[in-house]
Amino acid sequence: MKLSVIIGVAHMVLGICMKGLNAVNFRKWLDFFFEFVPQIVFMLALFVYMDFLIVFKWCKAWTKETISSAPSIITIMINIPLKLGHTTQGAGGEPLWGQDSEHTSQNLVQLVLLLIAVACVPLMLLPKPIIMKFSKKSGYQS
Repeated sequence: MKLSVIIGVAHMVLGICMKGLNAVNFRKWLDFFFEFVPQIVFMLALFVYMDFLIVFKWCKAWTKETISSAPSIITIMINIPLKLGHTTQGAGGEPLWGQDSEHTSQNLVQLVLLLIAVACVPLMLLPKPIIMKFSKKSGYQS
């Protein structure tokens, strides 16, 4: 199941990259800078990070003593927007690296990725329609 998530994210990233290449090929710079760039950054910030968590969890050596405290990737991903990336002890929200939730860089990494993703949303939604509306051209050319 986790492998299918990794393949699905890779497929979505490939689709976004194809969109970017089309924008460059047809010289639609507005599409490139205000659709492709924020979309690929958003994908990398959240979904590629999720893939990183999956692979990191696979590669970590879990023993009989530590398997019961193995963090849940689903809980980690849900906590990114709900708790501003802060990992909590218990309920599967433990950090994947570091000693505990107070001594890990995972909280800072997740907060930065969340802020980057939140900044991408207005860049995807607002500039292109505003630029097109105030453009003196009768039709959208670029």
